[in-house]
Amino acid sequence: MNPNLFQSAEFYRRRYQNFATLLIYPLLLLVSFLVIFSLIAKKEISVSTIGEITPTSVIASIQSTSDNPLSSHQLKENKVVKKDDFLLSYSETMDESQKTALETQLASAKRQKIGLETLKASLKQGVNFFIDDGIDEFGYLNTYQSFMLKVKELEPKVTPSQPYANQPYPNQIPQQDAEIPSQEPQVSSTPNNQPDITTGVQGQVPQTPSVQSLQTAMSTTSSAKITLLTLTTNRSVKSNASTEDGLMLTDNASSNSQSQIDILRTEYIQKTDDQLTTITNQMAELEGKLQQADVQVQNNTIKAPQDGMVHLLKSLSKTSIIPKGTEIAQILPDMNQTKKVMITYYVNSNDIATIKRGQSVRLRLDKISNQDVVLLGKVKAIDASSTETKEGNLFKVKAQAKISEADSRILKYGMQGRVTSIIGKKTFFNYYKDKILNDMR
Repeated sequence: MNPNLFQSAEFYRRRYQNFATLLIYPLLLLVSFLVIFSLIAKKEISVSTIGEITPTSVIASIQSTSDNPLSSHQLKENKVVKKDDFLLSYSETMDESQKTALETQLASAKRQKIGLETLKASLKQGVNFFIDDGIDEFGYLNTYQSFMLKVKELEPKVTPSQPYANQPYPNQIPQQDAEIPSQEPQVSSTPNNQPDITTGVQGQVPQTPSVQSLQTAMSTTSSAKITLLTLTTNRSVKSNASTEDGLMLTDNASSNSQSQIDILRTEYIQKTDDQLTTITNQMAELEGKLQQADVQVQNNTIKAPQDGMVHLLKSLSKTSIIPKGTEIAQILPDMNQTKKVMITYYVNSNDIATIKRGQSVRLRLDKISNQDVVLLGKVKAIDASSTETKEGNLFKVKAQAKISEADSRILKYGMQGRVTSIIGKKTFFNYYKDKILNDMR
């Protein structure tokens, strides 16, 4: 063989540009690169499902406040409203005249209560507390005057001669007074004879009969005085006794009259208290009806309690009567102001154990305004119990995401897309190794 052939270019071209050099070496390099890449690069481990955009909170709930038919409404999905904006109204069932009638009845009941309280105070103290005697709307002044007339009839009527009418002593006292003077001359006539006796004594001292006469006269005078004193004392005692008896009779009559007056006053006060209880109950009933009327008038119109967006829960196009207490709509935050939304999705029971708070979530919305929108968020809440759906028992997961100014103009609550919940990362080598091992098991 000619050794010069090894020095030709043709030899080297044929030697190094064959199948082995053009295929095997690149493959070895490619395999080496893939192995190195699988050991370094990581793959996301995720759970995919369908999710939707929901609000971060519910500002207010709009409920039906009446069973009356709807007259008009301004409720539309995703409509932006301001505080106190008109939302809906009901047909009125109570006109203004009925409310005015209730107010008139309540005012009359209040005046009647004041009159009864005035009557009660007047009856207790026996003094007329009514301000204007000419106005007696409910007849309570006449009631008080009737009570006072009965009191005057029951009061005792005592005259000065009444206590002694049945006593014999005052009639006999003048006779005794007449007897006393008739005896006094007899007593006084005896001492007139004393000068004769004295003269006789002066002339004839030893005369014993004259001395005896003087002693007899003096004894008679003393007896008359004692008799006069006794009669006077008896008259005073009898007079005092008759006076005490008369006073006792007067006190008894006065006590009986006062007892009857107290009983009469108690009866009138009891009747007044019964009427007060009745009128108080009537006032409470009227106040309740009036409050219901005010609430009914206020409930005829519903206004927005706060700024936000309307989210309808019940269609109002096919019905005009909504039962009281039924939730009609919700006021949600305006995402143009908050720049935050919630991504809500459901995960089955096999994957829920891998979902943790703080994990990343990605929501992809296809072809919105001819562009794909991707929202990134973090898991904020995981339900502790499952929710029953057509697909079985699923667990609800919520993730919060921030949106840009451009996204806030095109996004709406309720939009759905593909949710990818990233539960971890593995190198490609470990991922395929675990997958092969799991398949072998």
